[in-house]
Amino acid sequence: MGVLSGKTAVVTGGTSGIGLAIVELFRHEGAVVLFVGRNTKHGAAIERRLNGSRPTDNASAARFYPCDVSDVRQIDTTIGAMQADHPVVDILVNNAGANLKAGTVRDVDVGDFNTTIATNLTSYVLFARGFVPAMEQRKNGAVVNIASTMGLRGAPGHLSYTVTKGANITLTQSMALDAAAHNVRVNCIAPGLIDTPATHDWIVGVDAAEVKGIPLGRAGTAWEIAQAALFLCSDRSHYITGVVLPVDGGMTVGE
Repeated sequence: MGVLSGKTAVVTGGTSGIGLAIVELFRHEGAVVLFVGRNTKHGAAIERRLNGSRPTDNASAARFYPCDVSDVRQIDTTIGAMQADHPVVDILVNNAGANLKAGTVRDVDVGDFNTTIATNLTSYVLFARGFVPAMEQRKNGAVVNIASTMGLRGAPGHLSYTVTKGANITLTQSMALDAAAHNVRVNCIAPGLIDTPATHDWIVGVDAAEVKGIPLGRAGTAWEIAQAALFLCSDRSHYITGVVLPVDGGMTVGE
């Protein structure tokens, strides 16, 4: 039996990169996984692969819900559908993320800025609002918010992204304090430089020098972030809440 057997988990941004690795690992460890993404065709293909010959119904091991998490109405509809299909959710991983356009206060695009906030921050609050109250009533649950080491400090040229990732960290801390009395744990992972389909070309190209500067000498993998999420969502971490865990190959302490 896996460490998440009998649990139901919700994962946003679950169709690629870190989110997909979390979905796959949680499923491997026995959880029913409800995952969210914008790419309907790709999400449906992942659902079929994870379920194998199992029919897609309320008892399925994996269930994809198409949703653009920058849209409040779509979030509300998706949460309602998830709750109808699975009234008990034990785990929430807020992973959806956007870094639409690098920029500074001199050239920030207000539309991109607001979309980044909606995706990287507002969606985290709304999915938590949808599932945490029931966890608190049951006196059991775990939430993990995916931030970034760029949320631990400023970064030139990435105003919108760093603002939201810093907010993910303080959101985690506030939620952890609010939920602790109800035995619901809220923690945060701050990934460093992670090799995903969205970052691979950048990592092997223009920022090869930055990779060499990481104390462990390489970029991380999505699977390594998923392993950290698994630990924080499992009973193995039942006395841990309010933690911001950098998973960055020593990059933060090495600076």
